[in-house]
Amino acid sequence: AFFSAIKEQIPNVKIFHSGATLLAVAATRAGIENICMFHGLTDKSSIATYPYYDQTYVYSDEEKSYIENISSTATVYVYPVKELSKLEKRVIFFSRSYDRLMSEKTILEVLDLFLKKGYKIFLKKHPIYEGSLVDKIAEKYNLELTDPEMVASETILNLRPSYTVSWRSTAICESLRQGVVPISLSEGITG
Repeated sequence: AFFSAIKEQIPNVKIFHSGATLLAVAATRAGIENICMFHGLTDKSSIATYPYYDQTYVYSDEEKSYIENISSTATVYVYPVKELSKLEKRVIFFSRSYDRLMSEKTILEVLDLFLKKGYKIFLKKHPIYEGSLVDKIAEKYNLELTDPEMVASETILNLRPSYTVSWRSTAICESLRQGVVPISLSEGITG
């Protein structure tokens, strides 16, 4: 009823979301165009339960192909990315949102490896980061924090690193597509 009322007041309304299944179903029933713009890699889904999206945006060709196979009605696009050519001897560490989700020991092991090889290292806090570990490491090793207002892809584009380090993150996928080698610190597969 809510979406029908909106459609009546604004006939050309479109809904943009990042995988809100119930919203997509309700919007479709009301005749509202819905565009799914995934944030991060998509999960596997059953053809029987995959909702109808008028348009879908994903990060990889593999996701595009997968979604086209389970949803013959959606138009699927891969986010445009500028691939970098001349990379610098730099590394960007992308933090997780909370300290408890990161291992200081693991971070320091990887950090020491790159410092020994002469790489300039940057730390990028997750947009909703809450904690003190990143600041502690930055201060201890005299590392530069990146602009908090800049998204991961822009940070990569501006700094042109040879490597990025993160956990299960959109930054990993964006790095790879931009021609930067991503290193994942994730232990096993998480949901």
